[in-house]
Amino acid sequence: MAFKLSKSDLSDRENLVAALTMAKTKLEGAIETFNSRMEAEKVLVEEALSIYNDLLDDARQFGESIASMIEEQITEKSDNWQNGEKGQAAEAFRLEWSDNLDLEDTIIEYPDELEASNLEQLDNLENAPEEWEKPE
Repeated sequence: MAFKLSKSDLSDRENLVAALTMAKTKLEGAIETFNSRMEAEKVLVEEALSIYNDLLDDARQFGESIASMIEEQITEKSDNWQNGEKGQAAEAFRLEWSDNLDLEDTIIEYPDELEASNLEQLDNLENAPEEWEKPE
């Protein structure tokens, strides 16, 4: 007795292959559309990021000028004042504007493009054997 797919089984497989082919085409198109839109949106994000980071640069320069002004005022004071409570508080204030003011550029990390893995299922189904070869 030979094991063999019936005409109905073969027809069902053909229908599944046709449906999978259309669905695969639709999936690949959707992925391609998503990736192209993601690339277009990256341009807008990069423009906004550039403006933001330029303003951060302005803010860093502002912080440095404030810290420099405070440092000048501190150095005008006597050593006793600088080593005293008021001097220490002024130095802590200066450090807030120089060392502790975190205004580093913002970095955007983008996800990779979408890609579907393992789209060989269609080929696997389409190329599945139709009958069993009886060993001799």
